[in-house]
Amino acid sequence: MSSPAEWVVDLAEDIEIPGWFFVPEAPEDEQQRRWVEECAEALSSVVGSERWDGGVASELDIHEVLRQALDERAATDSDAVFQVWPLDFMAAVMCHVNLVTSASLPSWTDTGAIVHRVEAPHLGAGLQCSTRRTDDDSGMDVVSVHLIFDNGDVALMLSLGEAPAPLITRVLPEFMMLTEALRIDRADGAPFIAVAPEGQFDEPPWPFEEAG
Repeated sequence: MSSPAEWVVDLAEDIEIPGWFFVPEAPEDEQQRRWVEECAEALSSVVGSERWDGGVASELDIHEVLRQALDERAATDSDAVFQVWPLDFMAAVMCHVNLVTSASLPSWTDTGAIVHRVEAPHLGAGLQCSTRRTDDDSGMDVVSVHLIFDNGDVALMLSLGEAPAPLITRVLPEFMMLTEALRIDRADGAPFIAVAPEGQFDEPPWPFEEAG
């Protein structure tokens, strides 16, 4: 049996997805300031867009949301974290990438998730698990999406954190694009190959555009 520590997640091909920002583990204030400024510059077109409260987005608003990503990065032990901004839209969703033991995965069908099969060229067969619940405070439907590729010992799990359904809808195509570019190799050079999950997973993909 192998452990997550023996495997390394990498890109099989160069890929740049606009609005996807890799959140660094940056303990120094200067590194954090530089990251916020660079991302804010890339998000200049968001300035003046509608904010979540109906107001107009400012550069200070963007800086605040970017700093929240740094706080979340500091508070999590995820292997990688992205903050994702649909272009020209004042909102963001977090994406976490984790290598975990297969035994630690939940039974997604027991959680009430919508589950169906997916394929990734460098990872193999996997599952897409989509959840939805109503937020107690806002009354809005929030959705999360997880992609899981499992070789029986170790699993790669990519997760879009809970966000309003329309936001997840806008992010999902790029989320799948990222998955298609990822590969995993063990220290000895052996490639990660996910095994086809057992069971019947023939539910259609979640109709995000109808949720929320």
